[in-house]
Amino acid sequence: MIFVILAAGKGNRMKPLTDKIPKALVKVKGKSLLKRNLETVSELKPEKIIIVVEYKADMVKKKFSEKFRGIPLEFVDQTQLWGTGHAVIRVKKNVGEKDFIVLNVDVLTDAEDMQKVIQKKGFECVVLAKKAQKPENFGVLKTDGEKLLGIEEKPEKPESNLINAGVYKFSSGLFSELEKITLSKRREFELPDAVNRLAEKGKASFVESDKKFVHFSTEKDLENVQGL
Repeated sequence: MIFVILAAGKGNRMKPLTDKIPKALVKVKGKSLLKRNLETVSELKPEKIIIVVEYKADMVKKKFSEKFRGIPLEFVDQTQLWGTGHAVIRVKKNVGEKDFIVLNVDVLTDAEDMQKVIQKKGFECVVLAKKAQKPENFGVLKTDGEKLLGIEEKPEKPESNLINAGVYKFSSGLFSELEKITLSKRREFELPDAVNRLAEKGKASFVESDKKFVHFSTEKDLENVQGL
């Protein structure tokens, strides 16, 4: 399996920490977000790990060599911060026709959850889901049985408390959907918009995590984290 880590963002909500370093290198209890994700991914013995970079990309590349625990690393420059959908389409040549896992660098989960996503078969897209106390702050999943019907971003009145945990498995069929999405209200090409296109065709599913899920969006999140 190929893993893709999205590590291109500036981390504006973590300023002033991210004025001098990219969000991927922000440390949580002594280890950077990117290193923590690399450690987790390496437990699953992937074929290779692709890291998408842009903001202060040279700092990330200098911090990590061409391999991590013997696993090949490939760096892909996003070139412009045009959203997660644009970041993923940049790895099309690196992935080829193989299935692959995508995860956001600012989300920490564990190898067992990722393995659940890998093992779910019969769909072109599988999303890791997690129950949240305040789902309105995240992308909320609409489901029917094992099928994912769609993801609604930060709804005022969530239909459920099941949220998108930022880990996905895709087939190469994702790329044709990414080519069809348009700019969102944030003026970005959003990965969940392509997920929704697959969901409309009955090609998307989800697995629910009962593990610890930590999403880092602000400096306060770094202070409040426990158990890492």
